[in-house]
Amino acid sequence: MTRRRRFHPSLAPRAAFAVLGLTGALTIAADAHAGGFEIPDLGARSLGRGGAYAVGAADLTALHYNPGKLAALGGTRFLYTHNLVWHDTAFQRATLSDVWGDDAGTSFPLAENANKLFPLGAAAFLGSDFGLKNWMFAAGIYGPNSVGRHEYPDYGPQSFLLTKMDVLLIYYSLAVAWQLPKKFGVGITLQYVDLPSMQYALVADSTVTPGLNPIPDASSTQLITDLNMKDRVGFTSIIGLWGRPHRRVEIGAGGRVIPINMNPKGTVGTDKETLVSDDVTASMTFTLPVQLRGGLRYLHPLKGDPDRERFDIELDLFWENWGTLDAYYIDFEGAINGQPIQDQVIEKNWRDTFSVRLGGDVNLLDGHLTLRGGGFFETGASQPDYAHLDFPSYNRGGVGGGVTGSFRGVSLTVGFMHIFQQRQEVTEQFGKGFQIRPIAPCPERCGELSGVPANAGVFTSRFDTLGLSLGFHFNELIGKRKRGKRGEPEPAQPEPAPAPPAQPDPTSPEPAEPTPPSPAQPEPAAPTPTPAPTLAPTPAPTPTPAPSPSGSGSFEASGVRSAMLINDTGKTYRVGQAVPPGSYTIMATFDGTPKPTPAGKATIEAGKTTSLTCKANYQRCTATTK
Repeated sequence: MTRRRRFHPSLAPRAAFAVLGLTGALTIAADAHAGGFEIPDLGARSLGRGGAYAVGAADLTALHYNPGKLAALGGTRFLYTHNLVWHDTAFQRATLSDVWGDDAGTSFPLAENANKLFPLGAAAFLGSDFGLKNWMFAAGIYGPNSVGRHEYPDYGPQSFLLTKMDVLLIYYSLAVAWQLPKKFGVGITLQYVDLPSMQYALVADSTVTPGLNPIPDASSTQLITDLNMKDRVGFTSIIGLWGRPHRRVEIGAGGRVIPINMNPKGTVGTDKETLVSDDVTASMTFTLPVQLRGGLRYLHPLKGDPDRERFDIELDLFWENWGTLDAYYIDFEGAINGQPIQDQVIEKNWRDTFSVRLGGDVNLLDGHLTLRGGGFFETGASQPDYAHLDFPSYNRGGVGGGVTGSFRGVSLTVGFMHIFQQRQEVTEQFGKGFQIRPIAPCPERCGELSGVPANAGVFTSRFDTLGLSLGFHFNELIGKRKRGKRGEPEPAQPEPAPAPPAQPDPTSPEPAEPTPPSPAQPEPAAPTPTPAPTLAPTPAPTPTPAPSPSGSGSFEASGVRSAMLINDTGKTYRVGQAVPPGSYTIMATFDGTPKPTPAGKATIEAGKTTSLTCKANYQRCTATTK
């Protein structure tokens, strides 16, 4: 005979950590290839809301958007989310002008990114309150929401800008949050930043003469230089907070408050190895900047149930300090064809970006189905004259939509966003993306010419992102399984039922002495019936609710959608109302229960606090009087 193991809330964190362990390796291998300039946004829910998620974050991605919202989740949860990005990026290089002499009039074919689908956008999160009321602890593994891999033709029209890029960037995250329920919350996320691989390749001209060659040519002094670098140590932090100044209004703010300073180092490879010494090394510096987001959310309660939302709408503002990235500074050690390699500066001259995001959710089918939609507009980081293929960030906007289905602790979310990006056209006269000349840099050794404007032409790009998220609320999921298919509304209570209000003595038909009930002996007074059995309902006021109401207090509940207390006479008390001493039944509505369900018994005594476990979900409810 096998013994059935009884579920205990402490088992939920253990089960969830086991899931995270299995998912961690997958996430590191998959998600890590995200990197570079980000596009909206991490997670299927945020995608569906157009990125408006600074205040309405309702899953574990709050670790990234606003850690303060984590504490509102409660219980033990696991979330796996995966973004698939289709990106169509192309560069039509401009026809060479008359200043190029014999090469004037040369036209070029369209250069397109070879990999349209970037499938490696996974992330995993785990959180638990560990039984601590109003606290939440979480861990996550994810990377920037971006396209971290580009591949273009070797010696193609775009090759002076880029031939290949493959970036591996990971955020290992730990977060903690605390809340004053329905009033205020604050949280912090600490992140260890790991850049285990960064590959960046382009065509450079290794000539030692001042002459300029504007046409890619594999048979000339041009060669593909391939930087392979890494930086395994980085650190940053995200903070977040929110407040509810009105029962229908929430405000919140959060963001990365410490910039990420990276200093990757590594080797330099080339397709013409006979020209390069074996010990060529490179190092560079760049910064991922401070980010701040804030929002205002209106939430409309469900009719008859103020603790649940019918719909919400949120407006966010998002600022990123990309103006700190003025250039890539690359230091070289080594030689090409016996000539020392000069340090290089690839100018970016980026500017800060601003984004406006609007979105919201509508809850249907008693919360089991949620529809959402939204959109955004964002200014570009790249100025037109400095347009580039590595991180195309121009003025852009997007629209998104999504749906979530949830049942008994399991939720599946699908989100989609299409991003339109402004077309960028750069002329030879104003282009600032120049050909790299590591031996004879311009303008010093080019006859005072600025160099070959490699980014002269037209840049086009657009993105489609499909997000899939699978979430588990272990307290509800495992608790439901323990109770069977449907679950009985009230299994055997470990506590005795409240004393029956009246037990008439069938052997004594004559009425007892009409002794008034003594405040010190309320229970013995109940069995003395009134002169006729038909008057038995009359003594209904004699049960325990009758003692002095001077000890009334307030009722609180956690881990439930809504809760109420019902006394023996049928009078209902909701959360926040004054409750007199007496015996009550707790009615609670959980994620998996469409209607209020009996969740336990409570006897409230003046000046005491009663705590019990709700049988419908194994969450803690408290009843308090003062």
